[in-house]
Amino acid sequence: MGDKKEKKYIKIIVEMARNPEGDPVVAHYRITENVKMKRVKDDFAEKMNESVRLYRFLFYGERLADDATAKTLEMEDGDWIEVFETQESG
Repeated sequence: MGDKKEKKYIKIIVEMARNPEGDPVVAHYRITENVKMKRVKDDFAEKMNESVRLYRFLFYGERLADDATAKTLEMEDGDWIEVFETQESG
């Protein structure tokens, strides 16, 4: 029998402090360690019915790169990604 490498999954939480109604928005994800953060970011924005460009995603205060993965970020079960709406100057 072939040795299949078991995929390692982690559970992360993506939270935006407030939606337009003033309530926090929390999304839970179960991802493999090699999933690119672009996929998580795009999914969150889709759930909000908005463009991903309207949001900043931070992990420990650092902006998330689209090509970062849970493995490269050394994420663990229960880690949080913070989401902020981008501020438009005018």
